[in-house]
Amino acid sequence: MESENIFVPSRCPHHGKALVTGAGSGIGRAVASALCHAGYHVILVGRKSIPLNLLADQLGKDVTTVCPIDITDEDALPALIRNIESLDVLIHSAGMFHGGLISEISNDMNILLHHVNVDAPLCLSNLLLPALETAGGQVVFLNSTASLGERVSMDAYAASKQALKQGVSRFREESRGRGIRILNVYPGRTATPMQSEVLRHEGRSDMRIPLLQPKDIADVILGCLFVPRSAEITDIVIRPPDLPRD
Repeated sequence: MESENIFVPSRCPHHGKALVTGAGSGIGRAVASALCHAGYHVILVGRKSIPLNLLADQLGKDVTTVCPIDITDEDALPALIRNIESLDVLIHSAGMFHGGLISEISNDMNILLHHVNVDAPLCLSNLLLPALETAGGQVVFLNSTASLGERVSMDAYAASKQALKQGVSRFREESRGRGIRILNVYPGRTATPMQSEVLRHEGRSDMRIPLLQPKDIADVILGCLFVPRSAEITDIVIRPPDLPRD
């Protein structure tokens, strides 16, 4: 098993089941690893089987299940959830970036961006609602600080993440009274493959700027999941440190 300095709660209340989308890289991979180290059996979901299998090899095939599917394919979702009768944690880390302005990108691209970043996580959450209710589970949506600023009126990616924020608010109302906790996480710039794409789009891929690490986000999420059930954290913003100049 890969040796990593991963946050582990001092008391793990039970060995439950977790599902992580986008588990093959970046924040999804870090969160999946942290959950596994915390005692969960983790269902690793992503489009590419190779990185999922590599992670399963590192974490242990007995404590992971590999599910290489595209969650935007609604026909594939029934097979994914068929045997999940109880689910303690659902992490939505899969996402898509496109750097175009709303006024410039094609309608097809805008639809795809919305489908990946908004429709797919909300659809999967609703399909898994009975399993989450059975376990008194928790759902975590990985959003972005891009959805919190002025970019939402111009930037297609930011607008899709703002739409996710609104969709989660509706999902929270619809699932009220079912004993499910729902958390929105808004990471700032994080050292992931997606962030590399963002920096290339901005024309500054070679610049040294403060970046969060995927483990930072995983640590915060694990901490929120293990907050006593007498409280609920609904929204949390995580930003890189404001490092002094050289």
